[in-house]
Amino acid sequence: MFIKKIKNVSTVVGDAAVFCCSVEGSLPLSVLWKKDENWIQDDLKIKQIFQNKEATLRILACEAIHRGKYTCHVVNEAGQDVCSATLTVQGIMGSVVTMECRVAGSLPLSVEWSKGKQKITESSKYKLVHIENRVLLELKLTGSVDTGEYSCKVTNKAGSCVLHECFICKDASLHCEMSGTPPFQVNWYKDNRPLKEDRKCKMVNVGSFATLHIMKLEQDDAGLYECRVSNNVGSKSCQTTITLKVSGLCFLCLLSICELCLFNVTLFNEQSALHVIVSLQ
Repeated sequence: MFIKKIKNVSTVVGDAAVFCCSVEGSLPLSVLWKKDENWIQDDLKIKQIFQNKEATLRILACEAIHRGKYTCHVVNEAGQDVCSATLTVQGIMGSVVTMECRVAGSLPLSVEWSKGKQKITESSKYKLVHIENRVLLELKLTGSVDTGEYSCKVTNKAGSCVLHECFICKDASLHCEMSGTPPFQVNWYKDNRPLKEDRKCKMVNVGSFATLHIMKLEQDDAGLYECRVSNNVGSKSCQTTITLKVSGLCFLCLLSICELCLFNVTLFNEQSALHVIVSLQ
């Protein structure tokens, strides 16, 4: 049944992955997809398309959990056929986030950072800094693996003080579904300024779907986003706003009293998604 089978795909965290295959056979034809041993259902991150005997599986923004074996099943009255391929998702180095605490108390002071129950030690990923009354943890982001609860424990002879802080590292994916007469010209804008594809922004256009991936959300990424679609009939656009919720606390540790104050840098980012249909007949 397969004229063209799906092939292995390698991508990085946050980028799209696409499996395509072409089939032949008497109608009706049914196409089903599996990841490892589980059937795949459509959601905001995974789209299944079957048009003109071409089957496509699109993963809009890959994460580590998307790694694995993908299988396409084609079925009609005559029987069935399957083909498989592997998706490899590699992490990429992103920006650096700094978590900072201010401490006070009698010396010597002992400082310990942890992620969950795991103690953090100096490495290529983590940098531990203690400057006068400032204690910093510099974290190189690599993806959703950095999500979790971080804590700083400061100890001296008088006692100890601990602050727990939740950090969520996410990307944003804006999806636009188009209908009408191809070819389509797609342009993305932020606050009325055109966006260009770079390490920060990835633009993917496959068939009737256009996607903008914004990597490693930062405070400057908040704003009004617009997708403008045009063909030989005319043009239309759709808009959405990305808002970053900032949640953070820093503490002045007196080793017997913890006083809450402003926390530096850490963002609590919620993923933003746009899914609309732009029709140009």
